[in-house]
Amino acid sequence: MQVLEIPLSIIASLLICLICILVFLRFMGKTQVSQMTPLDTVNAFVIGAMVSGVVYDPDVTVWHFVWAIAVWMLLNYAVRFLSHSNFFSNLVFGKAEYLIKNGIINLALVRKNHMDLEAIKSVLRERDIYSLTDVKDLIFERDGNFSVTTRKNRQDSCILIDNGEPVEDALKNIGKTQEWLDGEMKNFNLAQGQEIFALDWTPGKGFYIVDKDGNILTKAQ
Repeated sequence: MQVLEIPLSIIASLLICLICILVFLRFMGKTQVSQMTPLDTVNAFVIGAMVSGVVYDPDVTVWHFVWAIAVWMLLNYAVRFLSHSNFFSNLVFGKAEYLIKNGIINLALVRKNHMDLEAIKSVLRERDIYSLTDVKDLIFERDGNFSVTTRKNRQDSCILIDNGEPVEDALKNIGKTQEWLDGEMKNFNLAQGQEIFALDWTPGKGFYIVDKDGNILTKAQ
């Protein structure tokens, strides 16, 4: 009977750990599964260490794990709340970078991301692009994926305001200034007290605006 008690206790502990992890993933959002950020990688290591402690260390009980993952969840919420600031978000999660912009390769960024030309061509071949001359922009996204714009299929839409803050890198990439954006915003006819949460701009088409309450406004150019 004593032989069966040990594995049964481990099974019960693992079951509780599994439930806690599923709750953690549910509350942290679906991007935990679909997109890996540096914070997600840290979560994977920390939660793995917590589970192994429950299984292999007799001094660590499953209730220690429950409390630990609850505290860890609160810390995650704090980090994600602070990530509403563009500075903190770029610091923790990184930012999108143009490896190729207007057909010109940025070798400094390519080397910074530990890539070479063959790695870039491999990314392009996965998208049925076999010549660098067909590429207008290649963007290394913050989640590790790549976005490609070809010269035959331009997609110039870009976010100029995110989380209520101007995205300076986006303005720089399109050759615009904060003064230009401020001038355009004066023509949006916003109601008194209405604040912009996000603003997306497409050359030749205009602005797609989302205010703090989730209301959608558009302004053609």
